[in-house]
Amino acid sequence: MDEYFHFRYNGPELKASGLLKVDTATLKLGRTLYFGVGDELPKDENEVVSGYDHTFTVVSPHCFEDAVKLRIDWIAWKSKVVVLVQRYEADAAEIFNQLKGVCQLSELENQLEKLKDLPDDWTSSTEDRSKHPIRFIQSLTRRLNIVEQLCSQEQSGGPLFAIGYSGMALFILCTCIESLGRTAAFVPYQDWLEAKRTQDEVEEATKKCSEGDFREQFACVYREYLSRRGVQNAYRSFFYRCIDEKWRQRLAGTIIIYRNEPPDFEPQIRMSIEEVIRCLEDFRHKFAHNLESLCYIPKGMPDSWNEEYAQTLYLTYQRIFPSGAFETIMSMNLLETLTESVRVATWKWICERSADAQRSLASA
Repeated sequence: MDEYFHFRYNGPELKASGLLKVDTATLKLGRTLYFGVGDELPKDENEVVSGYDHTFTVVSPHCFEDAVKLRIDWIAWKSKVVVLVQRYEADAAEIFNQLKGVCQLSELENQLEKLKDLPDDWTSSTEDRSKHPIRFIQSLTRRLNIVEQLCSQEQSGGPLFAIGYSGMALFILCTCIESLGRTAAFVPYQDWLEAKRTQDEVEEATKKCSEGDFREQFACVYREYLSRRGVQNAYRSFFYRCIDEKWRQRLAGTIIIYRNEPPDFEPQIRMSIEEVIRCLEDFRHKFAHNLESLCYIPKGMPDSWNEEYAQTLYLTYQRIFPSGAFETIMSMNLLETLTESVRVATWKWICERSADAQRSLASA
């Protein structure tokens, strides 16, 4: 549907505005549009007073001779105003604040520069416009900044004072892990069933799940969905693709499982990256859906452990099994280690994307 929108661009060399008719379907954050620019002043005197000295004469989603290429940075739908920028800009200093332990500022600036001019639909793994590499990096490092603030709040109240802060910080880290580990955009189950782009996957899944009654078939199809689009895939991708063996070993050392089984209740301690993944998935579900903080000194923990781990005990909880067995899951320095691994994975992601961008732009 065509409607009139007020387009504005306030750049260092051009300050232009104009009331233009545009197909609203083309108005999406991050989308590139092409504008014709006239030398005349805007008709609205308020625009002139605000410093705009040129007028947009035409807008198109397609490039044309002498067109000015701009991107949509903000849309005010009620007032019908579109704010434009020349390209994706990144605050390198803000991003570096979360990555200063894994790279140099000059290195970061160089990598970001390669990403700024990428087309909006450059990579098929980011279907959402808010996930252009620059926006993705900004969103990710801002979440790391929130984690840092939450952890600083915790330190001001003692190791077990800020139970909620620890849980929220870990939950935010889980969203970062999922985003870094995903190789395709997240698709909810209902959308996966109905979307045209996933039709082949659904048909393949239903063929595999043709046996049994309807409950078994539905359960089978859902398992097929999880095997393709589930959060667990993103977690495993993060731990086995985005970080190396050194970080996997460090993270494995942050989780201790103390397990008792009848009849003799001999303690067992298991530490592996698989346990880290399992605990994070369990935590994410309970924190998000059951309002559980999962932080307390559990019963059944060996007395000798209480004093030794009292100052490093976070996000501790128990699983009780019908057999009478129980597991005590403890983490030591998990938040700090996991945060650092996310920082390392973020820098790796930036380097990989900038290398891909250089090859893409060179072949264009």
